[in-house]
Amino acid sequence: MPLNPKAPSSLSSKIVSLEGVREGSDVAPLNPEILAAFGLQGQAVTLIARRENLVYRVGNWALRVHRPGYRTADQIQAELTFITTLRAGGCAVPDAGQIHEIDGIIYSTVSWLSGQTFASLDPVPLEAYAQVGALLKKCQSVALPTLNRPLWDVEAILGDQPLWGRWQDYAGLTEGQLALFKSLQPRSALPPLQLIHADALRENILLVGQQPYLIDFDDCAYAYPSFDVATLLVKEWDRPDFAALKAAVLAGYGPINPEELSFMMALRALTYLGWVQDRLHEPGVADRAPQVVARAEHFARLYQEGSYAKTA
Repeated sequence: MPLNPKAPSSLSSKIVSLEGVREGSDVAPLNPEILAAFGLQGQAVTLIARRENLVYRVGNWALRVHRPGYRTADQIQAELTFITTLRAGGCAVPDAGQIHEIDGIIYSTVSWLSGQTFASLDPVPLEAYAQVGALLKKCQSVALPTLNRPLWDVEAILGDQPLWGRWQDYAGLTEGQLALFKSLQPRSALPPLQLIHADALRENILLVGQQPYLIDFDDCAYAYPSFDVATLLVKEWDRPDFAALKAAVLAGYGPINPEELSFMMALRALTYLGWVQDRLHEPGVADRAPQVVARAEHFARLYQEGSYAKTA
């Protein structure tokens, strides 16, 4: 995936030339000043991902080069504190490392874990999804200090300025779809917000031996606890075994009010349309948009029609 064009073009030039470099490739060493700041001089450097941030493997650490303007240093430190607290609470997450700001760019590290993401496994055993459900619940049970992280409440998703982009502006929506999305509202009181992972996609779940680990806390936020489960499930909507997968996740996590989970899945599906709207200029994003719209409409209709048994 190419660098997000919102990031200054100088981002990669301050680190190492990435022209023609593919993910998983060994690349020239990072600026010695950067490696020295983390005590990683002389370590092999491998480019792992080029997404919201650049991610390298350097020795036994994942070194992240944070996209300018995406997160503040305080928010990234809060993420590392969150990970540290979860780890101390017995949760299967990486060790948090350090954070440094060098020449206006923020760098941070978390420990490198060797395993396979759920996205790379086919199939993922349902028992593993039950383990992830239990892991999400365990993370949500750890007492946390108040940390500076974004807020993902109803207003941050359905309001005029959604956190993940204005889905309302996507030109491919029909009048009916737009009206459907704008009509989404909770029918009953929602649980209190708390700090959660908020991005438990298959790409962010790593199977290490027989134990799933949560990785990539870059989007951790104050949200509704069931939003974690919705995130885990929503992109699996077209799987023939979706009902069994959902049952496995809930067997590990515990029961959730069906209406609430249905609403959360409608919200989560809509966030991806906002993400698409903000990135239509990136290669391949426009091609994915129709499926994103179809998924958002699917979960919005299930919620509005009260077909909770199909989503929860």
